[in-house]
Amino acid sequence: VETTLPAEGTAQGVLLSVDYVVRAPYDAAVNIQGVRGNIRVVNLHGGIKVNSAVANVTCEGVGGDVEVVVDSGNIVVKHTQTLKDDTVVRCETNTGNINVALPEGSGFELDASTLAGRVNSDAFGVPAEEGPVWSSAMGTVDKGRARVTLHVGAGNVALERLPRPSQ
Repeated sequence: VETTLPAEGTAQGVLLSVDYVVRAPYDAAVNIQGVRGNIRVVNLHGGIKVNSAVANVTCEGVGGDVEVVVDSGNIVVKHTQTLKDDTVVRCETNTGNINVALPEGSGFELDASTLAGRVNSDAFGVPAEEGPVWSSAMGTVDKGRARVTLHVGAGNVALERLPRPSQ
């Protein structure tokens, strides 16, 4: 879906807003490119890539690879599948908070950091190292090989544990 709208503050002084609802199969891979506006992805397990300048991004009930990169905005990911060895969860924002919830039983290599804020990775037993304003956590959880990378310029990083998914 692609839309081009006139710039805000045109001669008519009209502000435009567009909301999209896109439905996709449960196992579809999606790639979302945005400039400004909130993005919400629900119940997709085929892989998600989001790239936007200014956006709060929420991914709920997702599985597979999740990559979210925004210049400014908060990122929330609730990954409901146990991570496989080749799974990548990557979230980056220059300004904003990152909150990622992963199911119990997921094994992964964690690389989480913020230049100005705090990292909380206690839920998976990976202690954070803290400096005057920065914080980082690196470690392996349950001998996993999946990769979880969470980087923030200014803001906090939180890693939470979800119950083990039912089979």
